[in-house]
Amino acid sequence: MEYLRSSAGFHLDVDERSLRQFGGSTSKKKRKKKTDNVNIRTLKRNDAFSNDYERPRLAMFNEHCDSVVTKYHLDQLHVQGTVTSMEPSPNHVTVEVMRGGPPNYDFGGTEQDMRKETHSYSYTAQNVILALGNDVPKYADWVTD
Repeated sequence: MEYLRSSAGFHLDVDERSLRQFGGSTSKKKRKKKTDNVNIRTLKRNDAFSNDYERPRLAMFNEHCDSVVTKYHLDQLHVQGTVTSMEPSPNHVTVEVMRGGPPNYDFGGTEQDMRKETHSYSYTAQNVILALGNDVPKYADWVTD
């Protein structure tokens, strides 16, 4: 795939102009003027956006995603494991997560912790996003209340 199906307004960063600025396009108007009367087949290979709907080039979009991950240190915030319990409170949710891996697996524990097969961690957050995979979701009793 050379270009994404979605336009430049859909991306990971907070600022709605972030992807356009990353790709060198400052506004839709300027972009439109730049590409008026240009046949899409004759666009240069290094154009960051398509002529129609300002769709970003896949490689540039991936680079932008990497820059957002670096900018907000998202790689340090991502947690992978099995949720064993969730307790909602009026101001937060406490989540118990079971994590583990091979000896060199970097999960933020001590060297002694890394030698164990599984580890239980407790997290407190205002919001929680769970990636449940393709299995049938299991909902806690309080979710349906």
